[in-house]
Amino acid sequence: MIAAVVLVVASKIVWVAVFKFPAPLFQYDNPALFSMPLAFLFIWLFSITDQTARAARERKSFDEQFVQSEIGMLQADSPAPASS
Repeated sequence: MIAAVVLVVASKIVWVAVFKFPAPLFQYDNPALFSMPLAFLFIWLFSITDQTARAARERKSFDEQFVQSEIGMLQADSPAPASS
């Protein structure tokens, strides 16, 4: 989000039109081209460096969740999901 805001402010929409500078610092009209890959990079980085107990539980249950998402049902040895 920070990258997107900074890039929007540095683009011609804000930098030239609002602040009246002669040229934009960021030449592209749409910062998503750069801010989205940057966001995905940080999501990945923070997910692999997370050492909390919750992250460990999530990593441990990934394989079971993946199989369930692919075949659409629970594995035979897994508990039934709680109904809501």
